[in-house]
Parts: sequence; structure tokens; C-alpha cells
Amino acid sequence: MRITEFFQTIPAFIFALLIVAILSPSVSSEIIAIAAVSWPSIARLVRGEFVSLGGREFVQACRASARAMRAFIFNHMLPNCASSVIASVRC
Repeated sequence: MRITEFFQTIPAFIFALLIVAILSPSVSSEIIAIAAVSWPSIARLVRGEFVSLGGREFVQACRASARAMRAFIFNHMLPNCASSVIASVRC
């Protein structure tokens, strides 16, 4: 999360302008600049959701059963936090 905090301290508009200036002005460089500026807030939201889901019974049952954690994350954890991520997407 230190990298996320670092990206949140940089002023977003100036950082986006810098990226577009370095990559040459085009639609693809603008898309990259917008993605580089907006990912930290979504990452912090997803981390917060994962932490809040960590104490639930189905997570503890998975840890006790020693299932593969990767499959559990993609099959159970991500769908449970998807609603708050979708609700936070800006139009």
C-alpha cells in the first residue's frame, strides 16, 4: 500500500499532463494517464473490502479446509467485493 499512498500524494492533473507529454499526445496516452491517476482509490477500496471480508465465516472455513487461496480469491472474495467497486466507478 506504500506505492498507492505515493501515487495519491502526487497531484493528479500534473501527473496526467506529465504522462501525456512524455508519451506524445494521443488518445492511447490519455487513456494511460487517466488509468495511472485513478487506480489508487480503487486499490484502497478493494483492499478495505478484502480486510472486512477476512473475518467472515466462509473465509475462516476456507482457511481451515486448506483450499487453494488463488481459486478462493477469484471465486469468492472478488465477487463479494465487486458490488462496492462497481458502485464507486465514476461516470
